Amino acid sequence: MKVKVVNEKMIDPKVFDERQAMHLIGKDVGARVLDLGITYWDPHKPLAKMHQHDAEEVMYIIEGHGSLHTPDGKVDLPKGSAVYVPPGIPHIMQNIADSPLKFLWVYALPPKEEK
Repeated sequence: MKVKVVNEKMIDPKVFDERQAMHLIGKDVGARVLDLGITYWDPHKPLAKMHQHDAEEVMYIIEGHGSLHTPDGKVDLPKGSAVYVPPGIPHIMQNIADSPLKFLWVYALPPKEEK
């Protein structure tokens, strides 16, 4: 398999009311157990509905200041923070600053069976 390079400028974002998400690396480029993307979250948007994944997730705050909400409460995430979310935990990010929030996310997908 060859090395694959994807630049965020090459990706059309998936647009939601409060954010834009760009899926950069995943099965489409040959990754077997990882998904990676970047989300831009606009300031002053209402809290979106929580969601959960069947995979582990790690997020890293590149720019701005976020707050991760879970059923157990919220966690403050200033620039430079990383957070781990176990599979099955409902969560949602919120931008708590006056500037855009940009964060990287990675999912560790279950490995495919080799054939």
